[in-house]
Amino acid sequence: LSGLETEFPSSNVEQGNKKAQVDWRIFVHYSGKRSYTKGLLLLDNSMGVQRQALELTSEKCVWRKRRMGNDGWSHLDQPQMLSVPSDESEFVTGFNVQWKKEEETPLLRHVRFEMNTLHGSRVVASLHVSCRAGHHINARIDMDQFGYTKYVQGEVKGLARAKPELQRRGNADTVDLISNVGSQGMTLRTDEQFKSEFDWRNLGGSYLAAEYLSTVDEEGLGEVTPCEADEEINAQEICAKHFEGPENEFFRDCVFDVCAGGGEVSALLLAAIA
Repeated sequence: LSGLETEFPSSNVEQGNKKAQVDWRIFVHYSGKRSYTKGLLLLDNSMGVQRQALELTSEKCVWRKRRMGNDGWSHLDQPQMLSVPSDESEFVTGFNVQWKKEEETPLLRHVRFEMNTLHGSRVVASLHVSCRAGHHINARIDMDQFGYTKYVQGEVKGLARAKPELQRRGNADTVDLISNVGSQGMTLRTDEQFKSEFDWRNLGGSYLAAEYLSTVDEEGLGEVTPCEADEEINAQEICAKHFEGPENEFFRDCVFDVCAGGGEVSALLLAAIA
């Protein structure tokens, strides 16, 4: 998300209001012939500097955080707002991390992308993440207002425009960030088009995450082939246990994920963020 400008009151009354360019980036690491998601990297480069960063891998499903001016990564062991203030100690932008863990369900992560405004802190988008250690990650992103969608760039921009009728909820937009590229009819845009030329560490990720991701990688990005008829029936039976049925907006995505080889774990991960 880039190109969005926010304005907020300055701590120095004589300076009046301040303006800041908001720049948030999400990188996804796909691994294996079935393109499972194994890593997420969130960067806040607002005001032209990397203010804070978050990353999550499917190795242990534990957030790591890093702040501007601190080269080291550390575990984020409790819900918190991750935000580096301006030179005048003002809140500019931040990642507000929430989570919960319910018995026999995947670990749920929610990251709110917040910015300072003339009316206080404003949530621009919410990233909902489910993760099963040793398996993979699923995620979707909700825009707080439909108007913010015009600032979304990259692969998510293509997903949001693929079939808007499946994405709109009230005055907000929602996009499945990970799993439903195929089921949403994305044929012109592919993962390869948005593949970064930089490795995980050069993008801003940690050494530990880069090491893990290298161990689960297989050469090239995978291609998912359609289900056979009997496989699709089996996938529908699995998804019916977690969703109401074909009328549910996530049912098709669930069938696609299970057919792609994710099994019931994929259905659980999707149900956790639906």
